[in-house]
Amino acid sequence: MSLETSRDTAIGDWDFSAIQDHQIVPDPGSQNPFTPGVALDAEPRSYTVDVVPNGLSWSTVNRLDLPNDGGTGRITLRVVAPNEGVTLTEHDLPTIQALDAITGLPTACPDNPAFILPDLVDGAGGSGTSAVVENIDSLDIEDLALGLFRLKVRERFWVFLFEIAYIPFDGSSAIPGYLHGMTRITPGNVGLVKFKAPTFLNTYPGTGTFSLNADMRYWSLCVLDLEQGESLACLPDYLARIDRMGFVKIAFAPPGGAVETTAKNRGYNFLPDLREPTKEESRKIMVFVYRQVLPSEAFMSAHFNQGDYLPQGRICPPLLFLAGICGIR
Repeated sequence: MSLETSRDTAIGDWDFSAIQDHQIVPDPGSQNPFTPGVALDAEPRSYTVDVVPNGLSWSTVNRLDLPNDGGTGRITLRVVAPNEGVTLTEHDLPTIQALDAITGLPTACPDNPAFILPDLVDGAGGSGTSAVVENIDSLDIEDLALGLFRLKVRERFWVFLFEIAYIPFDGSSAIPGYLHGMTRITPGNVGLVKFKAPTFLNTYPGTGTFSLNADMRYWSLCVLDLEQGESLACLPDYLARIDRMGFVKIAFAPPGGAVETTAKNRGYNFLPDLREPTKEESRKIMVFVYRQVLPSEAFMSAHFNQGDYLPQGRICPPLLFLAGICGIR
């Protein structure tokens, strides 16, 4: 999890400052379960973060800067992959208290601000499914890529490339840059992706002790309808089927038919394409977004977005996929 601030700009909501879970110093008597050697289910785990106007001198162990230029700012709590069965309620959200900037004493909160619990993640359900649907309220790559809808994006029946979209501030998800592959996919066709899976720190379902011996904290691949600002389907690391050579293969196609059965039999993770046939060209442009959260220094220097770790993408007509003519080796 992370706490972050953002500001409204001419191109949308943009990251300003963030503090990651492992950076937070817990309150006296509490423990931070994202600290090496600490139990993942450690209790108690209380913490206090001071959100300070940018440029203000303020002594605190946990500081988060807030835009101080007269514009509108926002504080967001980001929770990635909460344990299955866990329902976050308002009682789980941080409380907000205002302090006087000069005296440090409690003062009245303007407009009684409070964290609002949005419906951000909705499990797809079903036994054995590996799909998770995310309604994304804000995504760093989104504002960068919206303009590309005006460009002509072809449906390439052989390959499409993944490129990195660097972002000026990586605080929101601790991601140096989103890998994304943009292509046209007519409803009914099959989108395929393959990459070597980084090892990840499995804090799910939250037992054992925290350790840094992994390539990264978390990764996922989502299929994003950029115009609608939502992911159609996602595969998080802990649900991924990884083959004996360490590779993940993903098929994105309409569910319930021969393509789904064939894909699963060939070792693919299946993500359902639930779009209805449409004449709207913009609804045919899909973006495969690959998130890599908190990669380790060793992985960054040797493997990050290099070689087999860089995803490959391909679009196949269903008949050619079924016949084994079109695929990713």
